[in-house]
Amino acid sequence: MRREVESETRSPGIQGASERTERLATLLTLSHEPMFAWRLDGPIEFWNAGAELLYGFSPDEAVGCSSHALLQTKFPIDFTELRSHLRDGRHWSGELRHVCKDGREVIVDSRLQLLGDDTILEVNRDVTDAAIFRAVFDQSGTFGGIMDLRGRLREANNLSLEWCGYTKEQVLDRPFWDTPWWRGSEEIKTRIRFATEQAASGHVFREELRYWLADGTERIVDFAMHPIRDRSGAVAFLHPTGIDITERKRIEAELRENEQRLRWLASIVESSDEAIVSKNLDGVITSWNRGAERVFGYTAEEAVGQPITIVIPQDRQDEERMILTRIRRGERVDRFETVRRRQHGSLIVVSLTISPVRNAEGKVVGASKIARDITEQKRSQEQIATLAREAEHRSKNLLANVQAIVNLSQASDLDDLKKVIEGRIKALANVHSLFVEARWIGAELSTVATQELAPISRRVTSACA
Repeated sequence: MRREVESETRSPGIQGASERTERLATLLTLSHEPMFAWRLDGPIEFWNAGAELLYGFSPDEAVGCSSHALLQTKFPIDFTELRSHLRDGRHWSGELRHVCKDGREVIVDSRLQLLGDDTILEVNRDVTDAAIFRAVFDQSGTFGGIMDLRGRLREANNLSLEWCGYTKEQVLDRPFWDTPWWRGSEEIKTRIRFATEQAASGHVFREELRYWLADGTERIVDFAMHPIRDRSGAVAFLHPTGIDITERKRIEAELRENEQRLRWLASIVESSDEAIVSKNLDGVITSWNRGAERVFGYTAEEAVGQPITIVIPQDRQDEERMILTRIRRGERVDRFETVRRRQHGSLIVVSLTISPVRNAEGKVVGASKIARDITEQKRSQEQIATLAREAEHRSKNLLANVQAIVNLSQASDLDDLKKVIEGRIKALANVHSLFVEARWIGAELSTVATQELAPISRRVTSACA
């Protein structure tokens, strides 16, 4: 009865406002947008269907609990600072991390509103998938962006901005070809326009392009533009990506240069007349040039893989052990003259220069050997030495003969003595001419005697006359 009286005495305006409030409360309760209210320093007072759907807790489980404890809230700032911000500004927005009833962590875009009675109305939107995408987008090791079909850049990831030295204000909401990455070349800008047209028509564009950092440094990017389609298959937006390949291009250029240098060196080694051989620390042959084929007689196919001792005579095997010991110590063996054996057993004299071969870490892994056949050179040196000894011997004999001629020559006066000596020396020269004509093999004794006695015969003839 009392309620009826109160109902009859209630004014129509108040009744209408109450109904609207109830409808609003019902809408908030049933809304799928997660909402709940909590006291600034107290428990949850309101928990709607959207909150239950997102977090898994029913209103009975949630109301009366601390929201921070129930959801294990992770704030981006200290809670004391957040509370101060709410008291001063009456609202706050940002990303929060909550833990659901089943243990899943969700990321929400949260809006907090401080009401007049120290009640906080918290409205959240699940952005977990978007946050994960953003994290992948920003932490990707490639430059990345999102463009609309007109070519305007809508998003750019952190790497494309921070690594290059640009801000979002410098690149977003403008045609991609007019962004500062391409400022150094009108030709590159034209290529970016073409890439945009290609991707907008559903085709992937990829090309190595030059681009510029904020400090003016020119670099090279492996650039691509991909069309991104919606569920109907229509191109919805464009996705430019890039990987900086400046260092890779530099290394490739160095490798090409090194390869050309190695080919040049290989051609020199291969065409050298000297034997150039490499071996490992076990003394096994690993390379064998054409010069080695000519010097030792083995082909490369016959020699590679064989021990280097195939060219070392049995009585000189200790030399190889000595050489390998020095090579392991990193020492060089320079101009070592020794004897080596050719394929069919003949011996040759060689001059060896052996150097240690090191790997990239500087460790000795083998040896490079240059062998020069000096057999003919040594033979020539021996012949020269023999000729020098023979010349010395003959010179001494000649001088002894001259001395004997002088000592044995007699005459009545100096002029006559001079003529006698001249005649005998001339006779001796004639005898030497006979031997030269006979290549020092020999001459007729009668001819030699005639030449030697010619001066005396002329004197006797002259005296008798």
